Amino acid sequence: MSSLVFFAVLASAFFQASWNFYAKKSTAHKSSLLLVGWLFFGALAVPISALFTDFSTFTINSLYFICLSGFIHCFYVLMLSWAYTVGEISVVYPVARGCGIAFTTIFAYLLKFDNISNFGIVGISCIILGTFVIGLAEVLRSSKDAKAFFIAVGVGIIISSYSLADSRGVQYVPEFFFVAIINLATTIFALPIMLTKFRKPIKVVLKKHKLEAFTIASFGAFAYLIVLWAFTKEPTSYVVALREFSIVIATLLGVFILKEKIYKTKVLALILIVSGIIIIKIS
Repeated sequence: MSSLVFFAVLASAFFQASWNFYAKKSTAHKSSLLLVGWLFFGALAVPISALFTDFSTFTINSLYFICLSGFIHCFYVLMLSWAYTVGEISVVYPVARGCGIAFTTIFAYLLKFDNISNFGIVGISCIILGTFVIGLAEVLRSSKDAKAFFIAVGVGIIISSYSLADSRGVQYVPEFFFVAIINLATTIFALPIMLTKFRKPIKVVLKKHKLEAFTIASFGAFAYLIVLWAFTKEPTSYVVALREFSIVIATLLGVFILKEKIYKTKVLALILIVSGIIIIKIS
């Protein structure tokens, strides 16, 4: 993997971990917070990104991937929010991301999306193992996290789905416009539930958490913009796996800011993840 893509995706991991951390830390209703933020960002970014987009290259496939991505991301926001409501970030985040890597790698191989070296498979495997060590260790310590674990697995399936879809979609839609329209499309698909079940918490977010929602959405969008660009340069499985440096960041944030406990298993897991990242870099 080239150094430019490698360090760009690591930078993306920082923003990825940051928005997940602040979303978990927020006292606002999680789904409403994320959806309002994505709506604000999308409404602002779509017209700006449109100025720099050549629409003459758009095809029916462009529209198809925009709709598909928005639909999948809608479920992602709802499932992730539910997971953070139920469990600790130290369980939800690594399990969700670990499953996302595993399923992405498996399906990318079966669908012949990627050409991965044996060395690369070792690196990806180290990262997957490391993420599961963190999440499973927490579940074994507390039965209350078992529910969060299974929800996080569901989030991982969705992460795999949008990763594979978007790695294809970016071939038909320029990255800047794609990340902007995804935010807007997600909220359009979620509009029925926003206007019914989430009406009251959304009013609270609009009144008290507007800046927080927009900041979280901006961090998420910037992180994913880098990933979309990386999808055009390197195999999808490598990019998705490398993003999981964010687990190291999220775990450290959880320990030092949220005062979550650190165990030997977490240290082992972080070593595995970092080792996998190094292997991918040299593969």
